[in-house]
This record gives sequence, structure tokens and C-alpha cells, in this order.
Amino acid sequence: MTLSSPIFMFIFIPILALCYFVAPQKFKIPILLIFSLLFYIWGAGWLVLVLIGMIAVNALISHNMRYYRKPLLIIGIIFNVSLLILFKYYTFITGLQTELIIPLGLSFIVFTAIAYLVDVYRGAVVPNTLKRLRKSDMVS
Repeated sequence: MTLSSPIFMFIFIPILALCYFVAPQKFKIPILLIFSLLFYIWGAGWLVLVLIGMIAVNALISHNMRYYRKPLLIIGIIFNVSLLILFKYYTFITGLQTELIIPLGLSFIVFTAIAYLVDVYRGAVVPNTLKRLRKSDMVS
């Protein structure tokens, strides 16, 4: 589904808008998160599991960064860059001609995750929890 497809413009967006504006304030962010994941699933299928895994690993790293700051920052950067290399350069590195599907927006998500980990490391932001998730914190 593309942003200009009739399904997106005349079905997906109206249903999202209806759910969002009818819902109480405390359910608005979860609705946006659910619809973002549905949109990602529609475009990338099973690769949404890569996105959810990245979110989980980066959240785990950021929450434990107060104990082992620098080692966890390095591990987080290596993890994120490794995923980028795996999906973008797999065929080039291995020499195999298999087609590995790249998750939608992977570069943006990886670099946003790295920036988030660096901000947590520097103390510029506090690690988020689902209870404190705000609209501005949503990546997808």
C-alpha cells in the first residue's frame, strides 16, 4: 500500500481518523502505534518482526544504560549497524545472488535508533516506557 493508493486514502486514513478522534485521550497513542504497525505489515509483511525486535532491543539497551553506559552504547550501535549491513549489503558481502527483502525505511529507523541511544547516553533524554510514550517519540 502506498500513500497515494485509493485503499490508503479512502479506507485506511478514514478508519484511522475515526478511531483516533472517537477514542479517549489515553488510547490515542496506542491507536497510532497499532495503525503504524498495520501500515508497516501491509507494506513489508513479516519484516515488521525486525522492526519490533529493533524496538525491543533498543529499549532494553536504553533502560540499562544507567549501569553500563559506554559498553551498552557500543553494543547498541553495533547491533543497529549490523542489521543495516545485513539487509543492505548481504548479497555484496556473501557473493550470493539471493534477493533479501529490505524492511521499509530501515536506514531511517537505524539512524534514528542510534541517535536515540546517543541521546540517552549523553543524558539529553530519559529512556521511554510505554506509559510515557508521546506522539513525538514515535518513529514509524
